[in-house]
Amino acid sequence: MYSNLIIDSNNLYWRAVCTSMQDVSEIEGAEIYSAVLINFIDRIGQLKRKFLNPGGKVFLLFDNPKSTINLRQIIDENYKHARANKDVPKAFWDTLVLLQEILRVYDNDFIVVKAEAFEADDLVVPVLKKCPSMSLLISADLDWSRSLTETVHWFNFKTLYTLDIFKDKYGFYPDGNRIKIYKSIRGDKSDCIEIGVPHIPEKIVLHLLENYEDIEDVIQNVFRDDLVSSLWKGRIKENRQRLITNYQLVDFIDVPEKDIQYIECKYSLKALTTWYRLLDMPFEQRMLISKNKEAKPSDFFSKKKITRVSQF
Repeated sequence: MYSNLIIDSNNLYWRAVCTSMQDVSEIEGAEIYSAVLINFIDRIGQLKRKFLNPGGKVFLLFDNPKSTINLRQIIDENYKHARANKDVPKAFWDTLVLLQEILRVYDNDFIVVKAEAFEADDLVVPVLKKCPSMSLLISADLDWSRSLTETVHWFNFKTLYTLDIFKDKYGFYPDGNRIKIYKSIRGDKSDCIEIGVPHIPEKIVLHLLENYEDIEDVIQNVFRDDLVSSLWKGRIKENRQRLITNYQLVDFIDVPEKDIQYIECKYSLKALTTWYRLLDMPFEQRMLISKNKEAKPSDFFSKKKITRVSQF
């Protein structure tokens, strides 16, 4: 069990969207995926019950709408193009904004974390500085594994990784620049980062990770390496620019502490009941117990329920 859960909330939101886009509520003309909200909240509850110590904190890291996805697209216009260029409905973004409002009144253990012009990935390091005790990083993104330590573990929704479990799985420890070199060579389909050196054997990749400081070190000095064949030296040279570009894309960006918002959430039965009524979401048990104290929907809102399968 852990004292802190640090969650890639956009990553978790996408997972909820992929399984729960059927129910749509409408508030003042804006369509909201109410089933996605329920799915996301249920997933957080499951993670809390499984991993969090009583009295622990849940840090919910969100990408900013003006995140560094834009800065990284200056480096490579295809970066995360699957997210940017898909015909994503407006309801997707409206629901994500509303989700953060609901989280603010949902649980005293929650802390919403975001910073203008930065991605959730960039917030991991500064958040960990506030968490001296055992912490669990939760994301399907391999980038998050680079923060693994003896007191920081990583859960990718399938496997819980300690340093040793990671080493057994991948063949190397994710310290220093190894994850950055690894992803520069192997690419990252989830972020639409192209493969740096196609078909390069894993044995050579692991050798490069263990013996070179960064991707520039690889490019400049691999030709003196007797353990790398001339074939793969040539392939590395041919793909030099792709490797450099990939390395820039997978790097974390330092976030000034003054730019980070830590929003400490506070449970409010009145506010939460109002949101659930507006969205026709089923009440939780704690709301039913306080049935006589339920808040009435604000006169400033109107709602209606739509049921359909939305398509991306």
